[in-house]
Amino acid sequence: MKDIKKYKQQLQLIGKNLKKFRIAKGLTQKQVAAAVGVSVNYISKIENGNVLFSINLLCKFCVLFKVQPKELFED
Repeated sequence: MKDIKKYKQQLQLIGKNLKKFRIAKGLTQKQVAAAVGVSVNYISKIENGNVLFSINLLCKFCVLFKVQPKELFED
């Protein structure tokens, strides 16, 4: 089990930004999950900052939302 406690603040920021980009594109969590190849439950956990996820998945989000990786980390 990976310890997410030390990354919680960053994960919450990334999740908040992903949700913002998703809503701006008019997409549901289900649509995003299908586009990046994960479950809806996993998307929910990411948006709430409750799970660590791969760089590969981060890149898929960037392509889907047409954003640079740094935009996911900006407050």
